[in-house]
Amino acid sequence: MKLLKLSDQFEDPVAFDPNNESQNNTARDYPSSRDTVIVNGNGYLVIRFKSDNPGVWFFHCHLDFHLEQGLALTIIESPLDIKKQLHNSLNGKLPADYLSICRNSNTPIFGNAAGNSGKDWLNLHGENKQPDPLPEGFTLQG
Repeated sequence: MKLLKLSDQFEDPVAFDPNNESQNNTARDYPSSRDTVIVNGNGYLVIRFKSDNPGVWFFHCHLDFHLEQGLALTIIESPLDIKKQLHNSLNGKLPADYLSICRNSNTPIFGNAAGNSGKDWLNLHGENKQPDPLPEGFTLQG
């Protein structure tokens, strides 16, 4: 393994190439048992997991200022199974507490990410957006 100085990480990034065997054969015999990893500057992380738990899962960075800048994603695992579960247990309706969370966070419950439905599902006008970066010199601590 080549050790890089911190400055090298930013000046000479290496893109992940799924066809590069040397990058694909880095799995450890005993993988980490924690749910936290460090990604160096201009680095990447490839995650492979067994998809056997239908649901909506939030994957995110635990540093607030990173999370605030969008380092998070929602993974919807097996949406058709989720739909079947809802239909079988709740007659196809979302639970009231789910709807309440959406209402309180101004998150649409119909349509695409912006709440737009109909013929133009690709219209994201009005979607929620991350906040603007803090002004120069300000930090999350004040």
